[in-house]
Amino acid sequence: MIAGDFSNVNGVKEEIDVTDFRFHLSFSFATKYNDLAVLKLASDVHPNRGNPIQFCRQSYENHELAVCGRGRLFEDIAEVSEVLQEVKAFERAGESCPTGPVTRKQICVSSDGMNRGVCNGDSGGPLYPIEDGEALCLYGLASSSKKCGYSSVYVRVQPYIEWIEKKIEKMQGDID
Repeated sequence: MIAGDFSNVNGVKEEIDVTDFRFHLSFSFATKYNDLAVLKLASDVHPNRGNPIQFCRQSYENHELAVCGRGRLFEDIAEVSEVLQEVKAFERAGESCPTGPVTRKQICVSSDGMNRGVCNGDSGGPLYPIEDGEALCLYGLASSSKKCGYSSVYVRVQPYIEWIEKKIEKMQGDID
């Protein structure tokens, strides 16, 4: 896991080993339902390289959102970005999503219409509401997209908060 600056080139970054992980037992590869996992890191993230973010406990359907990641910049280029990319996005209301139907535990997200958005390598990346340029809370996790830069599906974090907290508690209690 990499924590740190916006740039892997000149910035300060910290690579931390993942010592354990727990997938949701009801994950479906075909539908991407329940597409999330909890990771246990070998050490804490240094405070200068990342701060904990709270889970969103409400809907931000009509709020300005942002997504970020270090995945591919273009579908036909294999290299991933060395610089953390961020793009403004919005939630597509209802179950109508160009990628297919979504459930109440998923969020259909589109970017600013400039063919920018999630791509290969961005899976698990955050979706968050922003206010005054700051992330308010973790709203979703990148799950799937039919094509880079277009509408994509995110796991809605709120219905899984209890599951996440129980997994974290269990993993903290496990002896290494």
